[in-house]
Amino acid sequence: MQDQPQGLGVWMAQTTWPDRAQATDFARAVVGRALVACASVSGPVVSHYQWQGQLEETEEWLVTLKLCDTQREGLTLYLKSCHPYEVPELVMWEVGDGLSSYLQWVRDSARLA
Repeated sequence: MQDQPQGLGVWMAQTTWPDRAQATDFARAVVGRALVACASVSGPVVSHYQWQGQLEETEEWLVTLKLCDTQREGLTLYLKSCHPYEVPELVMWEVGDGLSSYLQWVRDSARLA
């Protein structure tokens, strides 16, 4: 991947929501607010985890997000303000490589924000 201007590194993020309607509402909202370039909703997925000493199994909907450095903070703040979980999932990782035209589209989307 070529060096990019400060703030225009491409990132992926992932979160889960309790149902399809909430996941879809969130996806539309973050794209509409220019907090991400793209949000993909998939599911349902079944998550297995420990919560307050109990083994849990929950059906959830996965939202995968594509964004730039400059959008990370706004996405985090928005998710914390609207997510129904006490401890919502939000993980992010920087994209090391990919189809250059797609990565440029994500960067161009961030510049329009």
